[in-house]
This record gives sequence, C-alpha cells and structure tokens, in this order.
Amino acid sequence: MRRSQIVNYTGSIKTAASDAYRFLVNDGKKMALSTKTIKGHQYYSIGKNAYIRVSNVSYVNNEPLYAAYQTVTLDKHSNESKVPVYDAEGKTVSQELTAGSKVSVDRTKTIKNGDQTLILYGIKGQKSYIDMNDIATMPNLAVTTEE
Repeated sequence: MRRSQIVNYTGSIKTAASDAYRFLVNDGKKMALSTKTIKGHQYYSIGKNAYIRVSNVSYVNNEPLYAAYQTVTLDKHSNESKVPVYDAEGKTVSQELTAGSKVSVDRTKTIKNGDQTLILYGIKGQKSYIDMNDIATMPNLAVTTEE
C-alpha cells in the first residue's frame, strides 16, 4: 500500500463515546470507526483479513482523525534534563518532568506569552501543559484543540 492512498473501510461508523480515535462530521458530531486490537495495536478493517493500523490513517471521510490521547517522549529543555511544566496561561509551575520520560497528552492550546506564541500540549488527566518544543517524538495523530 502506498503513502497517501485512499482505502475503503468495511466496518461501520458509529457515534463516538469514549473511543480512542474519532473524527468530526460537518455538524460537529463526534464519530468513530470500530477497531480491532492485534498484538496490542489498533487496526481498521479494510477487507476480508485485511487491516490498516489506525496510526497510519490521517483522515476518515475527508475529516481529520483525532486521538483521545497520544504518548510522547520528552526532549531536553535548553540542554537541561529537567523539562518545565506550564499552567493554562503559559506560566511555569513548580512541577518538572525529566527528559526521556513518556507523557500522555490529550489536547493542544496556543497562547501568547509576552512577544512569543507557545503551542502547548495538555498532560492527560491534569490541568498542566508541556511546550511543543520539549517533545522529542511528536504525536502521529492530532489531539483535540482547546480554546
């Protein structure tokens, strides 16, 4: 299968409840495709005994595919092993993380901090954020954008 190739899905589209992967339809309704777990990875069925890994899919019905969360690996911050954590306004908090550690992120937020613009990723289950520049491995799927 080639990159950017269009493939047909053989499953059914359903309303997304707590699905890990979802897309929006034109009225803003969250929808999802059913998945199958094979060796710990999620797949979509594209035919009889034929599957495509969810992480290799970017769009469904011309709508971007969003992940409920993604796991990222932290990079060094300005060559320091301690990675700062931010609040919703882009101010650093007392919590710090360690470069090389893995963190689950579930949303993005863009804010102005003085004369610079920060793109922050929200830490899953917390009200804190990490800077996009402190992520070594970026998510391969989009996560929800926070206002």
